[in-house]
Amino acid sequence: MSNPTKRPAWLDRAFNEARAEREANDELKRTDPEAYKAKMEAMLPMNTCCFCRDTFRGYGNNPSPVLKDGTACDACNRSIVIIARFQAMRR
Repeated sequence: MSNPTKRPAWLDRAFNEARAEREANDELKRTDPEAYKAKMEAMLPMNTCCFCRDTFRGYGNNPSPVLKDGTACDACNRSIVIIARFQAMRR
């Protein structure tokens, strides 16, 4: 009879890979902070703002209530979306 608490081999490999990646990132952050920052920024997705159509790196912002779909850059979020949200709260 097998032990029900034993993790499958694929899960052990996944944990070990994640641990090794974390340790490598910790070492890079400690020894070369600029390279660490560049690596982390390169992992962020590229998006296009639904308002100004500029491309940006990152997850962006929800454009609601102005638009139902899309992603807003930080500048458009500050200048369009947040203002619209405050105006909607006043109504």
